[in-house]
Amino acid sequence: MDQDKNVFYLKLHSSPRSNSLPKSLGINSLDIPLNENIYGSFSKKVKKELINFYRNIQNEKILIIEYDGNFIPILYLFWVNIIHKKGFEIFLDCHVNSYMDIKSLSFKTFAKKLIIYAFKNLLNARIIVHNKKSLELFKGSIYCPTPFPRIDFDSIEKRDLCDVFIISSLNKDEPIAEFIKVAKKLNSKGLKTFISGDIRKLKNNKTLDKNLFSGFLGKNEFLEYIFNSKVIITMTIRNNNLLYAPREAIQMSKMCLINDSDENIDFYGEICFYSSPNSESILEKINEILAKDFLHRKDKIDDLIQNVDQEVNDFKKCLNTY
Repeated sequence: MDQDKNVFYLKLHSSPRSNSLPKSLGINSLDIPLNENIYGSFSKKVKKELINFYRNIQNEKILIIEYDGNFIPILYLFWVNIIHKKGFEIFLDCHVNSYMDIKSLSFKTFAKKLIIYAFKNLLNARIIVHNKKSLELFKGSIYCPTPFPRIDFDSIEKRDLCDVFIISSLNKDEPIAEFIKVAKKLNSKGLKTFISGDIRKLKNNKTLDKNLFSGFLGKNEFLEYIFNSKVIITMTIRNNNLLYAPREAIQMSKMCLINDSDENIDFYGEICFYSSPNSESILEKINEILAKDFLHRKDKIDDLIQNVDQEVNDFKKCLNTY
């Protein structure tokens, strides 16, 4: 990065992208976890952080703002406008759920897109998207993939944990009911299967079999579940969403079954396996996967990681043109 053109990344919460992208780009990040307590923190900690940032800027020219679909960025409009007038170029790094809701015609989807419109048209912000398919949605948008995680394999312990690990945050954009059906069926066949996540997040948690869930997992424990599994399943029912979780699984040479969206197929190609996000399709595909050999896919994984690294580097070069 040009030494005379510093770049700041404004993090609203901890996510794989906001944690990894600033590091890969070699830029500074301003961490303001507004999702903890929007109004209380904004009046104290956030205000202090923003004021300090404004006072200390010297040659900085670019501010990248993370936008994950909540309405907090509205609180930034006035402040960002001041920064913009001071000579900053503004970029809005848009997670898919910032412009795509499960119900594409909902008021919430409209409101999300309105926020993007405000930043783009009032502040001349440039839109960053995470997958190539989304380039079609915003004229003049820029593509930057989420970097692959760098896994410390020495810290991962080999243990007898499970045969099939279903990666889930137990969010509404995931086929939770289908995951539960799959876990029950596979366990009945003698394949030890767990669904990740804290069951207390689900409204009907008291009626569910707690033995199907791993409970909350720390980062290293989460990686151990992936490392010690034969098959990884992770899916979403959201449109235009490119899954991140397979990146960790395929680096550990795990066979990974994900939903058959155009975005996933376009990005992962022959590396992953695909099915519709329903229990019948998932179970049918599991039988096929268990008979497969993953070794022939390793070269394709290396190529994909190199391509992503190159595309992140291309984005870094792009920033230097502003």
